[in-house]
Amino acid sequence: MQSAQEGGFHLTGGNVDADLTGVEGVDQIPQAGPHAVISSTGALVVDSIKPSGVTEVEPAGDPTSSAVVGVNTQPEIVATAVVTDESITFSLDEANLGEVRQSSRAAGLVEVQAGPGSGALSRGVVGDPHNPVEDERSCSIPRNDPVNQAYQPKPRQVEWAVDRAVKGELTETRPANWRNLGMASYSPQAMFPPVPLVGGGTIPPQIVLGVLMQESNLWQASRYTAPGNTGNPLIGSYYGNRNAASIWEIDYGQADCGYGIGQITDGMRLPGYERTDDSGRPIETALPYAQQRAIALDYTANIAKAVRMLGQKWNELANAGMLINDGRSAYIENWFFTTWAYNSGFHPPTEDGTPWGVGWFNNPINTIYPVSRTPFLEGTQNDASNPQYWPYPEKIIGWAAYGTSLVETQYADPTSRSYVSQRVSSFRTAWWNGNDLRSLATPPAHIFCDPAVNDCDPGVPEPCQLSTSTDHYYECWWNAPVVWRDGVDCDYMCGHGFERFPSSYDTEASSMAYSLPALTLRSSFLANCSPPPTGVVVVDDTTQRNARTSGECAHRTTAGSFEFSFAQADANGRYPAKVDLHQQGGGFNGHFWFAHMRDKTEPNTHVTGTWTRGADMTGTWTRVWVHLPDYAGWTQQAGYTVNLGDGTTQTRYLPQRRYSNEWVSLGVFQMKGEPSVSLSNSLVDDDTTKRYEESGVFDIDGVDNIAWDAVGFQALPGKPDEFVVALGDSFGSGEGAGEYEPWSDNNGSVIVSKNACHQSANAWIRKTTLPGDDATIGSRSDRADVGMDFHFLACSGAVSENLLPHHSIEGNNPSSDEEQSGAYGQAGMVSQLDAGYLDENTTLVTMSIGGNDMRFSDIVSSCVKAYLTVLAVDCSTAVLSGDTEPSIDAGHHRLEHEFPDRLTTVLQFVRERAPNARIAVTGYPKLFESGTNCILIDTSNQGWLNDFADAMNETIRQTVEAANRADEPEVLFVDTQESFTGHNLCTGDGVSGINGLEFKVTPGEDPLLSFFGFLVSGQFVSRTSVHPNGIGTDLYSQALENALAHH
Repeated sequence: MQSAQEGGFHLTGGNVDADLTGVEGVDQIPQAGPHAVISSTGALVVDSIKPSGVTEVEPAGDPTSSAVVGVNTQPEIVATAVVTDESITFSLDEANLGEVRQSSRAAGLVEVQAGPGSGALSRGVVGDPHNPVEDERSCSIPRNDPVNQAYQPKPRQVEWAVDRAVKGELTETRPANWRNLGMASYSPQAMFPPVPLVGGGTIPPQIVLGVLMQESNLWQASRYTAPGNTGNPLIGSYYGNRNAASIWEIDYGQADCGYGIGQITDGMRLPGYERTDDSGRPIETALPYAQQRAIALDYTANIAKAVRMLGQKWNELANAGMLINDGRSAYIENWFFTTWAYNSGFHPPTEDGTPWGVGWFNNPINTIYPVSRTPFLEGTQNDASNPQYWPYPEKIIGWAAYGTSLVETQYADPTSRSYVSQRVSSFRTAWWNGNDLRSLATPPAHIFCDPAVNDCDPGVPEPCQLSTSTDHYYECWWNAPVVWRDGVDCDYMCGHGFERFPSSYDTEASSMAYSLPALTLRSSFLANCSPPPTGVVVVDDTTQRNARTSGECAHRTTAGSFEFSFAQADANGRYPAKVDLHQQGGGFNGHFWFAHMRDKTEPNTHVTGTWTRGADMTGTWTRVWVHLPDYAGWTQQAGYTVNLGDGTTQTRYLPQRRYSNEWVSLGVFQMKGEPSVSLSNSLVDDDTTKRYEESGVFDIDGVDNIAWDAVGFQALPGKPDEFVVALGDSFGSGEGAGEYEPWSDNNGSVIVSKNACHQSANAWIRKTTLPGDDATIGSRSDRADVGMDFHFLACSGAVSENLLPHHSIEGNNPSSDEEQSGAYGQAGMVSQLDAGYLDENTTLVTMSIGGNDMRFSDIVSSCVKAYLTVLAVDCSTAVLSGDTEPSIDAGHHRLEHEFPDRLTTVLQFVRERAPNARIAVTGYPKLFESGTNCILIDTSNQGWLNDFADAMNETIRQTVEAANRADEPEVLFVDTQESFTGHNLCTGDGVSGINGLEFKVTPGEDPLLSFFGFLVSGQFVSRTSVHPNGIGTDLYSQALENALAHH
């Protein structure tokens, strides 16, 4: 029986003879198994869910191969329709899924070793508002300490280390200052030697690997750290908030302090803060600090410690007479008791006759585990998503028997706008004499239930008959040997370990062998260790050398200082914002920080990082650069505040999602002292839920990351001659001209992350050569010409409101007569004027705006739809959604009564922000060449559409002329219609400056949402349709050049 989401129950299972006549609230679904996922309405039964990259893992193969598994290019969901019994497969193209978010561990919910009560109460030390390291912590090795970065091993490296450790051969010496961590030289198994096993033999490698999979997913570093990269060590419940109502609640006394790949807990607290029993007596002793660091930062040391602990558990149980089958260590099944005790402890016998043995929680007959469960992972890898259905030792056998696939390398791909993962087999699995015996590796559930041993009765609903009266704490602890092979030779019946790497593979460097695929050789998310742009003095986010090896990253010299400021402490003097701060080994010099963007009304979650130059630059014209890492910096609202040195500040916003390590200019400033740059994770929005109401309410609080990497200060020989800023809509951004900046064209199907501004390298502003120059604006900007400062803000889809300032205005926010306030920019960004790039130094502002205010794309769409529906129908009579008049009448109303005020308001604020700049406002070309026919718009409609373009241009011209003042730089209108004559739509390929219908959607577009809102010839229409192409942007730039030359 399963509870139905809409109430009642589902009766699941095939071959069930049930008479439900007159029974209300129960429906029979024979297609569903005991743990099947059933849709909310009961109409679908999910058979399998397979993420991209995952394949079923083969149990054996070449032990020295790279073990790259087959990869699914599309995530798949296979379901069965209950009524028709048909199988249905759903899939999504991964290229359109946006970035791969690091999420819950593939091993399922990590089950941390249970232990007695916590030690000392939360420490009373007050937190430091600037240091990301918490001196008030209980766990030994801190988070967010650049001196303590953990390397994330690749699956192959883990398997190599385990193969060596179980034989006592993990003796390779870590040199002093390994990975710049400042540690003395040591050998993992000299530090944590294995113990000889009672009865002889060694641990099967797959038992250790199974434990590591369940504990950590084979991770030594945090879940945000990809294999081959470095980051914070993986620490279980570092803040003691595992069961808290909020992740921001900190209780260090409840911290688990489980470190690394084996989640080693014992001895991993600071001295004086060890765990205690209920009477307050310490039940552990803190390990020496050098050992604690090795366990936390080095996966080989952690594995050595885990192997030692497993051996100790085996011996403790064997000495107590608790053996499985024939008691030999060589076989997988025989480690059932040991893994049971490794997870939930062993209660040794006492003289008072109280219960002793392994605890009730992991007993297979415990009613918290479904009786109908199949062996873990036997039928599907989906079992890992519901690990609570199996006791810990059954999961270890499942991992040993079936394994999984894991990420080996992950990297950013600017072309596909995605984060690509290469997956491999987790490890070589154990082997049995046939799959039937593999399936029987899990013991019968009732075998650990015997009234004579542990007061357990398998014949009653609640088997355990022994519990305390006060808290119903079950004490049916098992303490007897068990055989479920009926004495048959275990060498044939039981599972055997598999050693992939023989002793001759004496170094983990084999995981980087040149014969492996190229992407296997590289670390995930390679750092940028190249020199910065010429003349740039870098202030990095830390002075600590990165944890990459010298061959991976050559350290670059830096200056100045970096400091965090955590906004608000809690009632205990601790800073919750530290919970969501993380360090990574990518970006410039192999280190950066990131956190999530947070609502501005939640100051306790806010953190600000400040880079200070460390030198007086008074009077120096300086270009300020920021370095953006290729991952984990995704916010569209990164607001960098430049302090010129005397308290004067300017804040400039940019989107961080670049898909490559990139230096980006914030602009040129004249410094007035020692400059600094600050960046906060506070969102600007008054209400973060209102940005996406058109597609349903999505709260952007906590969605995107913001990264603090490096900042650069480049002293220039003098003030640049030209400060150019380009504002506007799709005709200004270069929509239709291709080669879009990755940050402006990604995540089309992810509403809270998408950006479709479509800023093109072929945009007309970049092709423009200013009077007296010999190179285009784009080429000068690309080479960081000391005589130019250029900023490109135009964004496809913009209406005039998206240009207006809001958050950068003190007091009452401005609005036009149309009540446009500029509160929300596009794609999660601030408005174009709020972005902050206009100032008194700006010499030229270009702007294209109005087409979207007039709903011109909606009008064109209605005309195409009219053509497809009723040939030659007059589309001027169509009433657009939200209007009450025919489109031609509604359009002219907007043109005469709404748009002039909107444009006037924008021009007023542009002039206020850039009082010394010329302002060039471009018009729009006619769409159609006279007497031609194309793009499914009947010739009978082309006339009024062209007339409407004329009327719009005339309105822009008049509004621009009215904005001119005798004592101010000129506002000029740039007429493009003459330039486009002979090059409008339907003039043929190679001649037309405007795209026809385009059907190849870009990464920034939702492939399921056609630009027109409907299919054309069964295809989705791209928003690049009916926009200037490369020829068209040439024509635009010529028109601008002519206008500037004659004014």
